[in-house]
Amino acid sequence: MESIKGNWCISPVKLACPVCRVKCHRRGAIQNGTNGFEAFKVADFDPAAGDREPARLLEEAARLIAADTAAVSAQTAAAASRAATLGYVLMFAAFVCGLAGAMLFNHTHPASPC
Repeated sequence: MESIKGNWCISPVKLACPVCRVKCHRRGAIQNGTNGFEAFKVADFDPAAGDREPARLLEEAARLIAADTAAVSAQTAAAASRAATLGYVLMFAAFVCGLAGAMLFNHTHPASPC
């Protein structure tokens, strides 16, 4: 499904990403001949003038990136905890095997009296 205003938007899948929507919005504004900077100048440099959609989309992208970063951080902490637990269990198992081997060796090969 292509965009109605030409080939400046690729697909609805791409439009799910806020950054892609900013690109499409910007390309559409250029193709339609509108320019946010011109509206900004006409409004005597009022920051509220012009098209605020790209700024809103970028804020949404920043919020989504922050949420994704927090989720990845939580997953990493959980994986680190599992790895530490597994390491402790394996070290204890190696200790028990070594101790059992030493006791078995000592039982089958008693020390000669000096």
